[in-house]
Amino acid sequence: GRSGLLTNMDLAINDVNEFLMEQQSETPDLKWFVHGASMGGMFALNLCLKAQERKSPLSGALLISPMCKIADEVKPPDILIGILTYISQYAPTLSIIPSSMDESLVFKDAEFVSKVKKDPLKYIGRPRMGTAVALMQATNDLEKKLSKLETPFIVLHGTKDVVTSHEASTELYQMSEKVPEADKKLVLIEGGWHGILSADGEEEVENRWRQMLDWAISRT
Repeated sequence: GRSGLLTNMDLAINDVNEFLMEQQSETPDLKWFVHGASMGGMFALNLCLKAQERKSPLSGALLISPMCKIADEVKPPDILIGILTYISQYAPTLSIIPSSMDESLVFKDAEFVSKVKKDPLKYIGRPRMGTAVALMQATNDLEKKLSKLETPFIVLHGTKDVVTSHEASTELYQMSEKVPEADKKLVLIEGGWHGILSADGEEEVENRWRQMLDWAISRT
């Protein structure tokens, strides 16, 4: 398909969900965890909710800077959202969304940013209209369902993230009242940007991975 274009998040989430269902049915004795960062975190939360609905709950979710809500810094002005939603039906590939999102806002290390931008598989440019509208719709839908979450989770989020909202991760922790306090953990990384598992110092990154792995291992 077209690079950077995804106009229906439900189709993508359902594809992953079908794969997960197959794997769960083939390995009923295993405990299953999902891991997702940014948009992948939004996918992971949706997978948890779908697994709950089919009575095959996951053992946990490991979330990094999850897209529970798009941060105000990269969200188009409200006055444009309705117009963009309409236009996206006819011109989804246009890259005219007035977003400030850029790799230099994701990773602190300038050298790492340069490497990311040189990746031939990396989409560079403003978000495509169809993708941006689909993301806004998907995050809005997810936000309404967070109170139904019953799956244990750990979430790590930087307080200086301008791509996804660390306040939304706090809301996730607070709204998920069906998850016991002992089964959920919120780790706010002071001064952390969006890419907290990349180019943030080897020791810091290793410690963050260790926190997640220790949490998951304690539930196996």
